[in-house]
Amino acid sequence: MASLTREDRKLQTRSAIIEAAAELFAVQGIEATSLDRIAGTIGLTKGAVYSTFANKEELIDAVAESRSVLISEDPLFRSDLPLREGLRSIAAEFLALRPTLTREIFFLELEMFLYAQRHRRWGDRELLSLREARREAAEQLEAAAAARGEVLPMPAEDLCMALEALLTGIAREQLRDPGSLSDATVERLIVGLAGDAGSG
Repeated sequence: MASLTREDRKLQTRSAIIEAAAELFAVQGIEATSLDRIAGTIGLTKGAVYSTFANKEELIDAVAESRSVLISEDPLFRSDLPLREGLRSIAAEFLALRPTLTREIFFLELEMFLYAQRHRRWGDRELLSLREARREAAEQLEAAAAARGEVLPMPAEDLCMALEALLTGIAREQLRDPGSLSDATVERLIVGLAGDAGSG
């Protein structure tokens, strides 16, 4: 077997650190988990962690990115697909992804939320990034709706935020009480965001 290059070893180390941090953050909490503990879990020194990540917050960002469950909003931006059908497509993707939503992902999401509240500088940066992503999505949604000759049921940015909140809430509820909502109900809730969208 060919030996690993230096770059391959660096990538493996980075991945191992992220995996160890994700597990410890979910079990112990972000603030209670030291870089020493993360390093020790995988047989590294804290110096090795610092040679991969400049600081703990850079590692937190990497963990968040590695555990994010992305559901594409692209169906909402298609000029040939009415809003209701775009939401139906997103509902189908969400239902297909639901089995991959683990307890670790939700614990990490909660930890990230708490960390953002306790560390305002980091939290403000994350919120700014989230708002920018929502603004961009809203602009794409408005352009697609105009191309379809469709009137949105609410401001585009509100619709993007409502969809995000709805998906997160449904996913949390189903983790707590699996089967509490049928697939048909989940689809109805998501598609319901279309309201009475129609031709202008």
